[in-house]
Amino acid sequence: METISAYEARVRFGDLLNRVYYGGVSIEIERYGNPIAKLIPPDSTKSNKKTKKTAKRKTKKRKETVTDKLTKFAGIWSDEDAEKMIRDIRAWRDVPERPIPSLD
Repeated sequence: METISAYEARVRFGDLLNRVYYGGVSIEIERYGNPIAKLIPPDSTKSNKKTKKTAKRKTKKRKETVTDKLTKFAGIWSDEDAEKMIRDIRAWRDVPERPIPSLD
């Protein structure tokens, strides 16, 4: 296993990731002579399977966007009200002072 300083890891991080992923090399990162982290290829641990499953779950639970929030009101507003709100928002984005649009 190759050992590298934390500073050198910071400077060459992209290169280190490529060497670990494509070359299958394991790299230990040290700070002041003490090991603080290891870069290991993805297939070298069983816990990586758990990490992949967790990552998939996290990507499924994406953050609710403004569009998602507005679609909840789709049946409440009439088409005219929705178009007025869209015009107000577009006008609000173009004004440097950004007044708060009314919801009436």
